[in-house]
Amino acid sequence: MSIGKTIAKATLLSTCIFWFLIFCDDLDLGMLPFVFLSMIPICLCCSLVIIFTIAPFFWICNKEQNGTEIVFQWFFPFYAIACFCLCAYGFWEAPDAVSFFTAAFFTSLQSWVWLAKKKVTKLES
Repeated sequence: MSIGKTIAKATLLSTCIFWFLIFCDDLDLGMLPFVFLSMIPICLCCSLVIIFTIAPFFWICNKEQNGTEIVFQWFFPFYAIACFCLCAYGFWEAPDAVSFFTAAFFTSLQSWVWLAKKKVTKLES
């Protein structure tokens, strides 16, 4: 499990989703410089979410041989349900922020997959 790589991937994915939804609504090339500038707060948000809400599950249960698989099978469905409810509530309260909540939902779910993915060694393949 590499937290740094996961945060970098999550930042890139979240930035792409966020700006794709905004540019689908209104394509304004004057907003293009803000894409790169927005990566700073997006990276901060992704880092906080991954470090405080996803990674602790893997840190606690990683002592077993199949720890990541067990953590993913047991906790991921509940995390996905809770994440969906929070993002749906956020969208209900602030409908203008649909791109933020959509990016947050899909990025957090994909981060689980990246962290749970088993590393394949050359002997296993």
